[in-house]
Amino acid sequence: MKEQHLTQPHARRRRRTLASAALLGALLAAPVTAAGETMYVSDELLITFRTQPSTRGEILRNLSSGTAVEVLEMPAEGEWARVRLGSGREGWVRKQYLQAQPVARDQLAAANREVEQLTRTVAELRERLNTVQAARSEAEQSTENLDERVNTLTRELAEIRRVSASAIETAAENRRLQELNGRLRAELDTLVEERDRLEAAAEQRWLMIGGGLVLAGLVLGLVIKSRPRRSAWT
Repeated sequence: MKEQHLTQPHARRRRRTLASAALLGALLAAPVTAAGETMYVSDELLITFRTQPSTRGEILRNLSSGTAVEVLEMPAEGEWARVRLGSGREGWVRKQYLQAQPVARDQLAAANREVEQLTRTVAELRERLNTVQAARSEAEQSTENLDERVNTLTRELAEIRRVSASAIETAAENRRLQELNGRLRAELDTLVEERDRLEAAAEQRWLMIGGGLVLAGLVLGLVIKSRPRRSAWT
């Protein structure tokens, strides 16, 4: 029994020695960080934010994983770094809990939000494209109707010219035909201009929406390819 009591304190001292050696090795292997660089609280942790670089310092608040801090001072020796929060408050945290990149969970969430936004943009562009396609179909139908009307007016105008070419005995009949000829010409010109305007407007809308859809699709593809892989810790 006495030997067992002597062995247990020895084992505890050995574990503390190994833990201290591991912590010292991690601190020596940590990269040097320049002051002013933004770093992040790593892993799924809740760390203390203190007034002094010591566990005796007053705890100002607890910082959760992913909290961004600005490094003001990171001595080569020691376990603590002086940082500034986004609110402007300054204090000390342990260096071992800081890393240069946001946690993978936050990166993945940001990438997912961007993908969702691009997906909504693509859906809106598709809806607008469908609207433009419907408008284009309607414009094409209107153009066909206008073409038919133009052909009809052209035939009527040709008939008027044929009749006008013959000898018309009464001046009244001649004036009536001339007036009709002028009205038909004016209507024909108006219909041709309207047809050309509809064709130009429909083509322009088609090109703009189609180009926007292609661009949004390319951006969405690039974002999806660049999304970070989910790690086993997230």
